[in-house]
Amino acid sequence: MTITCYMCGSLGKTKEHVPPKCIFPAIKYTNGKNFRKNLITVSSCERHNSEKSKDDLYFFYCLSMNVLSNSEAQNQFMTKIKRDITRNNELINRILKDNKAVKIENTETGNIENTIALKLENERILNQLDSISRAIHFHHYKEKWLGKVNIFNNFLLSDDVEINNSVTKMDSMLDDLFTNIEFHGENKEIFKYQVYEKISFVTKIVIVLCIRQIYLLLN
Repeated sequence: MTITCYMCGSLGKTKEHVPPKCIFPAIKYTNGKNFRKNLITVSSCERHNSEKSKDDLYFFYCLSMNVLSNSEAQNQFMTKIKRDITRNNELINRILKDNKAVKIENTETGNIENTIALKLENERILNQLDSISRAIHFHHYKEKWLGKVNIFNNFLLSDDVEINNSVTKMDSMLDDLFTNIEFHGENKEIFKYQVYEKISFVTKIVIVLCIRQIYLLLN
């Protein structure tokens, strides 16, 4: 049987981790806890595996630096990323370029906190999420997804309050939709996904990646 790439019809000569392996902390940063057991991999051609390596790292930095990130993501920033920065600060300088000081409200405590807003390269992030969604579909159903992927995420906050309020409402609706649906994935503190199926939708996949939810709607 010929094994082809999850993204195209080329031979799948390599294995690609989904999501990128760098997102899962190495044991040396976790006090011995193994977050890299049974990672999901899919067959990939050399082009689709190698051409996104820089975007993998960019995506990892953005997740770990996000104000909504969980404790594991924060630990990644304080360990691996801080070590990487001391060796090469080119990427972090690119991410921090054009940042501005902002104040945000912690909706759980009501406290006002100081932080910075970053102007991210959204296309790179969306491309990563598109690849991840297709790879998860390939892994879960053993077939390629060739249709469109509509991405809704609630972690790229805006400086527009109305936009953030709309995102919060949509997030609540989608969260209700996925209530009581089984999670898949071995390392759920870092990555897990759900699949919701209905006749009116081909597939809906929700991914929890270090931080809250990313909804990938396949239609």
